[in-house]
Amino acid sequence: MIPEALACARGGKVIDYTPLVDEALSRAEYKVPQVLLIDRQLASERLQASYLVSYEPMREQFFDAQVPCGMARIERAFLCALYTSGTMGKPKGVQRDVGGYAVALAASMEHIFQGEPGDTMFTASDIGWVVGHSCIIYAPLIAGLTTVMYEGTPIRPDGGIWWRLVEQYKINLMFTAPTAIRVLKKQDPALMDKYNLSSLRTLFLAGEPLDEPTAQRIQSALKKPVIDNYWQTETGWPMIAIPRGIEELPSKLGSRGVPSMGFNLTLRNEATGKPCTAGEKGGGCVRRVA
Repeated sequence: MIPEALACARGGKVIDYTPLVDEALSRAEYKVPQVLLIDRQLASERLQASYLVSYEPMREQFFDAQVPCGMARIERAFLCALYTSGTMGKPKGVQRDVGGYAVALAASMEHIFQGEPGDTMFTASDIGWVVGHSCIIYAPLIAGLTTVMYEGTPIRPDGGIWWRLVEQYKINLMFTAPTAIRVLKKQDPALMDKYNLSSLRTLFLAGEPLDEPTAQRIQSALKKPVIDNYWQTETGWPMIAIPRGIEELPSKLGSRGVPSMGFNLTLRNEATGKPCTAGEKGGGCVRRVA
């Protein structure tokens, strides 16, 4: 069974998901027997496809259900599969196990993001992306934090919506992508000054290269540390970061930090495969840890 919302609203426009799911089901080699339909009253017509299972009857039936915890082999219990976007080769599904993923995310909250039990974290990301899975859902909850979920763009209803959320929910940690900050750069600066951001300790950014002008601007406006980090769907958590919870390393605009624990990383010449010298541009290489 796979979940499906009948439609979503993005930027004020209703987007019908059902044709996309229909095409995916028709092309998939594995035939999904059922799709759980959540009707959010956005689409003009309710679909009656044979494979759909309505959410409301299930909610009424299982609303108060208590599901006991069970034992699972940490290295074999399947949690989820996330697919890469294709920007780094043919898209591939990355399978996550339960134990290793949970341990890594718990470690990241303590040693990278410095999230403490009782804090509130707001990760403004697509929940289907690796950052969404990792830092909207699992990592904050595993570490005892409250997590804030927001659907929509950073400029609707206006360019101050994220900062209003920070004030309203007394958010301590925020995590998003440089693209979102570049979008906000075009908004009226007064929208940021309008809200009390005193609860916010750190803004974390990842997902693409963070240019220094963007980092400088948002750091100056927030008067809070802006910390970059680097990871991929394949890794599930940061490979390169500033390990704030281990040693208070200084952050440097334009740098993502140092390799995270568990990652043996080198920078190599893309033509020769040899380690790069200081100042030489190369490609990142993850070496197997013996």
